[in-house]
Amino acid sequence: DKAENACRLYMAKSSTSTADWPLWGIYAGVDFDEAEQLGEPDVAIQMHNVMAHAMEQDDTEEDEYEIRSLERRSVEIMEQFTWVADSSGAKYELEPDEKINTAIPGTALLAAYGPKMANAAFNHTSSYFRPVLNEKPGQAHAGRGAYSHFYNVAMRTTTMIPAGFEIFMDYGENFKDEDEQEDAKLTSDDYKKVDQLVESMIEFMNNHKEELDEAAKKEIYNFILHDVMSAAAGSKKGKLISNILPDHPDELAKVKEAGGSLIYASPQVKKEMEWLQTEGFCMDNLVVGGSTIPNAGRGAFARRSLKKGETMAPVPLLHIPDKAMVDMHELDDDGNHAFRKSQNVTHQQLFLNYCLGHPESSMLFFPVG
Repeated sequence: DKAENACRLYMAKSSTSTADWPLWGIYAGVDFDEAEQLGEPDVAIQMHNVMAHAMEQDDTEEDEYEIRSLERRSVEIMEQFTWVADSSGAKYELEPDEKINTAIPGTALLAAYGPKMANAAFNHTSSYFRPVLNEKPGQAHAGRGAYSHFYNVAMRTTTMIPAGFEIFMDYGENFKDEDEQEDAKLTSDDYKKVDQLVESMIEFMNNHKEELDEAAKKEIYNFILHDVMSAAAGSKKGKLISNILPDHPDELAKVKEAGGSLIYASPQVKKEMEWLQTEGFCMDNLVVGGSTIPNAGRGAFARRSLKKGETMAPVPLLHIPDKAMVDMHELDDDGNHAFRKSQNVTHQQLFLNYCLGHPESSMLFFPVG
């Protein structure tokens, strides 16, 4: 049911969260079809040569972590939460040998990492064909240059996502799970083949249910599950597959009902709606539009009526230890790497305008809700 008032996305504790590494995640509040937009489009903040501005000429990529400056460490932390420029249509903003880090503070940043589970990706088209929202090309005004002109960065589903299921972002080929290179691990393609096998076994059992008694069904099922699997996938993978599937052929339907063997083997990725409503936060109370304030660019508008004191939007904060990471300097390049010529600050990254801070503190907080 995609009623107008239904919350479409929830933020709650991720299924990948651990005691040592607690993480937020995003869950579907309604059923999503394949190729459907996920959440509101986000802004993209481009950071130009951010690592070069943090490095001295004597610094190298091989420097021990302990001797790296706090500023450089801050950049290294931040880079883990940024994207390549292609994701927002900023690929050609710099020269080919220069680098852009793109901060996209919404749904994409909070989506979980799990290559086998990936069900969402950037919709690159939306970044290029973005609507005009209060923009005034060629006109000088007080807000010009104060906010990013890269926006409408949208995510889309890459498969059907049922309500309650966690969103897993496709990080691209460079971030494929290293486990997928190991013979002893099941890849996403393996799980698809298992699903095909389950479909075939269910069909076979249904077609011959009048001819097979309980013992015969179990014997055939065990033969396929252990002997055939071991021969087709190898002993290690065959054992993993047999451990995933149910002990009795009559329970194979549960694999289909769960949404496939991968989800059946990882039931924690799908939450009950009651749990999401009590333990999570609705993420789609706001929509993007042109601000009603002149020259203020884009603004946020209520999607639905909100009561006084009600949470408008969950906003986790990314901690940046040293705000010097947003300082910009005159750069040089010795052929090995780019670096700042001096400590003289010439500008700040536009990213600073999207952070929270205090004049008497060196820390910044970047809102990522």
